[in-house]
Amino acid sequence: QVKDNPNIKGITIGDHEFKIRHFADDTFAMLKDDASLNEFNSEVNTFFKASAMSENFTKRDNIAIGKANRRDRNTLPGGPSKWIKNGDTLTTLGIPFGNNFNEETFWLSKIKKAKKALANARYIKQMNLSGRSKLVNANYYGTLRYYLWTLDFPCTTKKQAKLERQSAEANGTTYKPDLTNTIKSDVERFLWRRDPELDLDQQGSLGKHLGIWMARKSHSHPRRKGGAGLINWTDHVTSFQAQWIIKLIHPRQAEWMKIIDFWLGGAEFRKDFFLDNSATDWKILINRIPPTATFFRACIKSFRKLGLKQDLKLSEMKNVETLRAQPI
Repeated sequence: QVKDNPNIKGITIGDHEFKIRHFADDTFAMLKDDASLNEFNSEVNTFFKASAMSENFTKRDNIAIGKANRRDRNTLPGGPSKWIKNGDTLTTLGIPFGNNFNEETFWLSKIKKAKKALANARYIKQMNLSGRSKLVNANYYGTLRYYLWTLDFPCTTKKQAKLERQSAEANGTTYKPDLTNTIKSDVERFLWRRDPELDLDQQGSLGKHLGIWMARKSHSHPRRKGGAGLINWTDHVTSFQAQWIIKLIHPRQAEWMKIIDFWLGGAEFRKDFFLDNSATDWKILINRIPPTATFFRACIKSFRKLGLKQDLKLSEMKNVETLRAQPI
């Protein structure tokens, strides 16, 4: 009824209006104005009466966007206490939404949670490298992986990290590792110290010799090839982000694709991601995406970084007639 009610105005992007989304027991409404919110509440109450169900209003969160976020909080329906403040977040399906919230702070909170999962592991002294790698992949990286679907993770190169460390030393300030090196230091300490003793109050794990006896580039190699079987986190981030570009050629037309089509200028421009683009072509393509859409811009950069190409050797493929497109 919400979708069909003309008195409920949603968020219009291009020629598509977004009003409401459901997943399991989560409902996410996207409403244009106060009148639409009142009408939405009326429809919801009708549903409650018909189904003998009720909403737990203590779990309902509201967030003002666009013009509404510039209003005096006292003029918003229900008063300021019902609305998320700038810098704070509401969470739906575990994903944070908010105006001007600090993504680095969010990632640090999740990294601390992942670090705690490793710190609570038992019998570490008796565990070999293979067992510790499995724990890191499951308990540490596994805690963080879910958020890669929706939040950009700023990976830092060795050169950038070195410059930041040198800058801190020159200024006489305490060096705090970036997110990439925070993860790296926690993982390496857990792998190589006989008794890791991870400090949950410290960002990263710094200050002691680890005694690494395997080349770092070999950590992500399979154990049967002399590696540790460890996830390469930077490559993992790149792969997760690149998947969103590949999803654009999936036959299922998901709602989020309509937003991408609006940015690109139409669905026919999706193919531009899969052409033999020059550096200038990629720059033009990225510039079609709003600067505020930082995550999708990162996805484009990751896809380009991987250098994926379509396989044009149809003569060597089996059952070509079953392909929905030429494989990448």
